[in-house]
Amino acid sequence: MPTPALSDILDAFDALDEWMDRYQYLIDLGRQLDGLPEAERTDARRVLGCTSQVWLKTSFPEGPSGPVRLQADSDAAIVKGLVQVVLALFDGLTGPEIGRTDWQGTFKTLGLEAHLSPSRANGLRSMVERVLVETQPG
Repeated sequence: MPTPALSDILDAFDALDEWMDRYQYLIDLGRQLDGLPEAERTDARRVLGCTSQVWLKTSFPEGPSGPVRLQADSDAAIVKGLVQVVLALFDGLTGPEIGRTDWQGTFKTLGLEAHLSPSRANGLRSMVERVLVETQPG
């Protein structure tokens, strides 16, 4: 079941017929990103595989079995929107819930991988892989 934030994104994409409008929506979504303070944009938090710079912070404020809190930032407008999609997919879920999330199906529903450049699509997958690595046991 999608998070409320993800449901909003799915509804917005469904309401927009043209891909240029969807790109603009992603940019607008990115403007809403809280981001990370400069001091938290460290090399250790940088997501490798992204052409643009992306930083991801994962925390478990209620302990390792509790919900995951994600914060992220990017230096590129459209990528900030993609970051928002990743946060909408996973933020607030537990590690096991994240592991069961059909992120590939969601990206297919949104049409992201079909309409993004190969480097942006690769960066999007890199963000998801980073979330998976940091939230799954072992």
